[in-house]
Amino acid sequence: LLPPDQFIPILEDEGMLWKLDLYMGQQIIQSMRKKQQKGIPLVPVSINLSERDFTVCDMIDKLARRMDEAGIERKYLVIEITERAIGRDPELLKQIIEECGNSGFRVWLDDFGSEYSSLNILSNYHFDVIKLDQKFLKTMQKGNQKGKLLIAEILDFAKKADITALAEGVE
Repeated sequence: LLPPDQFIPILEDEGMLWKLDLYMGQQIIQSMRKKQQKGIPLVPVSINLSERDFTVCDMIDKLARRMDEAGIERKYLVIEITERAIGRDPELLKQIIEECGNSGFRVWLDDFGSEYSSLNILSNYHFDVIKLDQKFLKTMQKGNQKGKLLIAEILDFAKKADITALAEGVE
């Protein structure tokens, strides 16, 4: 078993991560198509994409074409973008997020509450779902009162802004 933190940085550094991400997207789409052909109801499946995926190729167009060829509605493939990626190139990511939405894909903000958190992300970008980072949520277990208040406020904001909030790793 090779954990992602051991191979993803290498693929990113070599400019090859987009190939793996596109391959994984294709595998997800093929799996959905088989289920659809068998009459099994589809549920959305998410895929994490790197901002570098979008600088090397038009990842959204490639995924959209594959979804269309398979006859699957785009709402069933969810694009997850980490807040760390937004910190690297905010303008590029803003364009990508808008393109995803305009192309019919749902967009999730992954790892919110990690070391790169910024409230500007919540106010300047449109996300369908905010995934609260597992490490951030652990502050509640440690009796961190400020952490508990902050999480409560983020959840309240998400509800008022009509954004779904998802707690990562609470299973």
